[in-house]
Amino acid sequence: MIKETRTLLQEKNQDLLEELSKSDRELYNAFTHNYSENKYDSALQNLLEIRNKNDFVHGMLGFLYETYLHNWEKAESHYIAAVDQGNASMLINLANLYEVELEDYDKAREYYLKSAKEGNINALFRLALMYEEKLKDYKKAARYYSEAVNKGHSDAMNNLALLHQNVYRDYEMAQKYFKLAIEEGHIEAMNHLAWLYFIQKTNKGEYACMDGERVICRMDIKQCDETKIDDNTSNVFIYVQGNKATSDKYIRTALKQACENIIKSCGGKYKIL
Repeated sequence: MIKETRTLLQEKNQDLLEELSKSDRELYNAFTHNYSENKYDSALQNLLEIRNKNDFVHGMLGFLYETYLHNWEKAESHYIAAVDQGNASMLINLANLYEVELEDYDKAREYYLKSAKEGNINALFRLALMYEEKLKDYKKAARYYSEAVNKGHSDAMNNLALLHQNVYRDYEMAQKYFKLAIEEGHIEAMNHLAWLYFIQKTNKGEYACMDGERVICRMDIKQCDETKIDDNTSNVFIYVQGNKATSDKYIRTALKQACENIIKSCGGKYKIL
């Protein structure tokens, strides 16, 4: 959000100056200087002294109150004033405030959708992300990711692929959306697709230890490249498995003894998770 708002500040600069009176223009110039110097208290005071506050001034006041002063009530008030005066670019800022700081997900949804209606594709992505990570509503997350995908949002393509891979276990659909993201130049999607191909190399019913989408080792058979130990190894992950006859205390004791034996021979330190 900070990057987007800084970009907006640069784009609006000249248009805003033409709207302001001479005295307000001087205050605005002082604001841009103080803002660029990271003097946010002074920048805020400059904006507050502008007599005829238009939608952009209210938007920047909301941004300063939210991002640097952490005054959510005043941030909300100025964002709403900006939106009421026709500043559609602040809809997503207001939605983000409701989601992240105020945790009012109904209002966040309302303003994300309003922002999307004004053509902000990223608002659909942020809404989908909220449903996935905050509300755990994967059906709605997939819906809004799909809407963003249809508008060309590469992060949405990547996230929708991950949703199909990790939640629905639909690897065919995951491949489809990873490939779409890759066509848009999405680097992470390339890595994710490579891991997906690696996962699919494991045989059906094979006994393996996994960390998310990564195979750490094929149990009782062999180590994987991901975790094998060689002359260049500096970090080791030890996985200890019990059965119905072994207690948690027994397993932890065995793990601790194994770690202490390794340190005695090789040095270093360990941490039991």
